Amino acid sequence: MRAFELHRDVDVTGISGTGVVAKGVEFASEGPVVIRWLGETPSTVIWGSIEDVYKINGHGGATRVVWVSDWDAVWASEVPVTGQEGVTQLYHNDWVSLRVIRKPEDGIDGYVYSHETRCAGRIVAILPFRDTANGHEFLIKSEVTPCWSLDPVLSAITGKYEGGDIEDDAVREMSEETGYTVARSDLIPLGRTYASKSADTLYSLFAVNLTGLEAGEAGGDGSRLEAESTAVWISESGLYAVRDPQVAAMYLRLHSFIYGWSEGPAVKLT
Repeated sequence: MRAFELHRDVDVTGISGTGVVAKGVEFASEGPVVIRWLGETPSTVIWGSIEDVYKINGHGGATRVVWVSDWDAVWASEVPVTGQEGVTQLYHNDWVSLRVIRKPEDGIDGYVYSHETRCAGRIVAILPFRDTANGHEFLIKSEVTPCWSLDPVLSAITGKYEGGDIEDDAVREMSEETGYTVARSDLIPLGRTYASKSADTLYSLFAVNLTGLEAGEAGGDGSRLEAESTAVWISESGLYAVRDPQVAAMYLRLHSFIYGWSEGPAVKLT
């Protein structure tokens, strides 16, 4: 994999100007090649090979490919993130952004992290529970999470932030993913958490008591993975097999509030 710049000595089209007009990466000796055009309207193009780049963009020698060994040069077209001093965007699509923080005066010079574009960096997670003759049970999703496994795994009931009140997102996700109808007033707030030091996603956590309630039909969000997922009740001891850190955080906080380990809402499991 090699990085390069397109240096344009003569602007044949009168559009892109001269100098460094694009940056790119060749992933193998025979391609493919990804080019990021700079300027007021940046764009990204994929070519089959570096020869195709010369053929289409060389303009008879007016534009040259200059190979670079300094990968920082590839990201020199970083876009500043509005409202966040020292933070620029390296990559962006509808789902995720890759960002970097550079504040040398604070000892931070190149801290790269991900930002979930799809939900403005915010997610809601809910831990429903109920009281049974055999003790407390908790409602968990069994679903395929591709970056974890292509087989169903146990995880928290979660949903993305839609732009309004996060409590409304929690109520919606309960209906879509479990079929249970709850009101905002039923939600027990459990605070907020992060999941990783490599991402800025902020989770708003809630619990809800479903003792005595019956589930209706889960509406889903229209995706195949959610349609094939199920909500399952598991015992308190069964929670230890769940690898999703948000489940552990919600369980610990719910119990800390119940038993008075920390300040929080007055919560009873029964």
